[in-house]
Amino acid sequence: MQKIRQSIDDVFYRSSSLIYDHPWLALIATAMMTVILSMGFSRLYIDVTPEGMLGENNPERVTYNKFRKIFENDEVVTILVETDDVFDAVFLDKLRDFHQELEEKTPYLDKVDSLINARLTRTIENELSVDAIIDEWPENRQAFKSFERRIRNNPAYRNILYAENKRFTTVRINLIAPINEMDAKKDFSYNLLEADEVDLLVQYLLNVTAEFERRGVKTWLIGTPPTAWSLTKAIENDMGLFTGLALAVIAIVLGFLFRRISGVLIPIALVAMSLTATLGAMGLLGFPIASITQIMPSFLLAVGVGDAVHILTIFYRQYDKGEDKKEALTQAYRHSGSAILMTSLTTAGGLISFYFTDLVPVSDFGLVAPLGVIFALLYTLLMIPALVAILPLKAKIRKSLTRSSPIETVLLAAADICVRHPWKVVLSWALLIGLSSYSASHLEFTYQPSLMLAKDHKVRQGVETTNKEMHWGSYLDIVIDSKTPEGLHEPEILNLLEKMRAIAVDLQVGEIKVANAAVMTDLVKEINRALHEDQQSYYRIPESRSLVSQELLLFDLTGSEDLKRLVDERHQQARLTLLVPDKNVFHISQYKKALEKEFDAIMPEGVDYEITGLTAVVIEAFGKLLSTMVGSYAIAMMVIFPLMLLLIGRFSFALVSMIPNMAPIIVGLGFMTIMGIPLNIFTILIGSITIGIAVDDTIHFMQSYMRCRERGESVRHAIDHTVSITGKALMVTSITLIFGFLCFTLSSMESVQSFGMIVSLTIGIAFLADLTLMPSLLTLLDKNTTSSVALDKSVLDESALA
Repeated sequence: MQKIRQSIDDVFYRSSSLIYDHPWLALIATAMMTVILSMGFSRLYIDVTPEGMLGENNPERVTYNKFRKIFENDEVVTILVETDDVFDAVFLDKLRDFHQELEEKTPYLDKVDSLINARLTRTIENELSVDAIIDEWPENRQAFKSFERRIRNNPAYRNILYAENKRFTTVRINLIAPINEMDAKKDFSYNLLEADEVDLLVQYLLNVTAEFERRGVKTWLIGTPPTAWSLTKAIENDMGLFTGLALAVIAIVLGFLFRRISGVLIPIALVAMSLTATLGAMGLLGFPIASITQIMPSFLLAVGVGDAVHILTIFYRQYDKGEDKKEALTQAYRHSGSAILMTSLTTAGGLISFYFTDLVPVSDFGLVAPLGVIFALLYTLLMIPALVAILPLKAKIRKSLTRSSPIETVLLAAADICVRHPWKVVLSWALLIGLSSYSASHLEFTYQPSLMLAKDHKVRQGVETTNKEMHWGSYLDIVIDSKTPEGLHEPEILNLLEKMRAIAVDLQVGEIKVANAAVMTDLVKEINRALHEDQQSYYRIPESRSLVSQELLLFDLTGSEDLKRLVDERHQQARLTLLVPDKNVFHISQYKKALEKEFDAIMPEGVDYEITGLTAVVIEAFGKLLSTMVGSYAIAMMVIFPLMLLLIGRFSFALVSMIPNMAPIIVGLGFMTIMGIPLNIFTILIGSITIGIAVDDTIHFMQSYMRCRERGESVRHAIDHTVSITGKALMVTSITLIFGFLCFTLSSMESVQSFGMIVSLTIGIAFLADLTLMPSLLTLLDKNTTSSVALDKSVLDESALA
């Protein structure tokens, strides 16, 4: 194993020497590669839609697409409106004007539904009539009161068009996207709004609602288009902010470490080019920028600079001692080349574990992020030797070779405690890990798109207000298939729909209870009552198929299209829409399972049902989220452990070295519980990202330690040498990463803020684990000592590259 490592070291020595001798060739090659890959920038786009989280062939998404094909496009924007009394005549005048403006000017509009055009089914001169309040506007207070009674007597409107306290109402904007030539070739009767179309729509709605608010009301936009638009704007703003801040942090830390311009410019140049190549490759591969992948630029900048730090730390150290520039560089690559190769492979291995999940944004991240890590390695190997050869670098004369820096003094003092009291250190860590494990066992799992936004974001406030006042915030759709054309005309099927509706409304699982439901039987009962002189006793389903068919035909002749939203063209399939709270998707998933159990118990032979809709898609994505976490950790360990074994060469050492790598994850998850941060689509990334970074530190630590041991130095000497030389570089890279990820706490998205906070914490814990836990474990495990004499600082310095 030692010979293999030496052979690898020789390869890095010779390759860096070759690039140093032909610097312009290397720079031209990297520049050409970067320019070619950057052509993919024009193909980058943002996709934060719920259905975009699942692959096109995912069964839940296929079912949802079938649903949208049957019942037309499902894209809706709901405007929640607050006033003193939604049935007040003055307010209804304002609402009428607002409704009419929306009908006249809203882009991509299909229909507007509100109190203004609420359905009034009745008979006039023995003919069925379907009118709206706007058709016969009340002329006096008594007429407005009559309108209020009609609305409140219709149970289908409760918590949909008005809240029980009469302070809130909704305006539902049903959308239809334009069909272009390419879309026309698809086997779908619907089309989704493109990003620029959503932008035009939401901008208009923001302007028109702002004008409406000037008339003394409050409004909020909710639904997939405004949520996706808000997330897209947040990503656009945050990516630029994060990238700029990460570059600033890197420059400051590198300037503090190296105290020379070249030590700042060289790493920034290579990480900037590697990031450009990665994003360009992402565009060429057709991967969208999702809510998860927005963190990738800052992550790659912070991680990529670590390779340069380890090379330049050794190079400047030897160059300042008077060594030839080329020899100092090639020796630095001989010393750290294999380590940065292994760290890049382990980091990529920890990230690539995400590729195998069915959750599309996570899978994309699991391919593109490792690709970025490899690009960073490639640019480190090619650009640093070339730039060092070209730039006129000046060596700094060191005043003393035996004098330790303040940082080295602190690091050596910590190492001394670990070597003298290893059991105390190990037991302290064991206690911390145990308590964190207990805390982590109480982690909550959640996925709620609106909660990704900041607490003060108006879209999020709109969802929360709708939840509180109207008792819903999203939809769950059930498609019931009678299996025969006009099967929905059978009273038995209609009564089944009524029973399913009653079960869904009455069922409560935890905090999930349906606020109301929309189904064709409501309309059938309205028609039947209207045809019997509005007698309430006839608000029921007719007893014969012929009566149902006749009444539905009469309704069609009125010209109303309300029935088309509830049944298919052949009257074979019906839609039951449940208004559910926009809560933790875990709880909605439990409700869905309970609902399926209840439905299965009453479903007759020959009738099928499917639960679908955007909420069902989110539930499916949530299930993938949980399996992703377990699978990614397992795959990461399967990739990383063999690489550690290859580097260290001893199974017991490789196994023990994994303890400091897993400890930060466990402690980080424990702190998440304490801080009230749930596992979601962002924080689920923490484990694999942290283990990839933590392993980097361990690899550099163990490589330096094993080199010392192979030279015959004692455990104490090897630990002191490693902590003094490698520990300083590890501290700098950890600080860079910590501040790089802390930039995410400035995000406009709460989930990103939590992610940045916890990752920064776990990186700090990872550094402390390698600085304290690893030396203590080595002291207890590695008993094959050859010397007990304290290592002199001059020897320590001279043996840095031995």
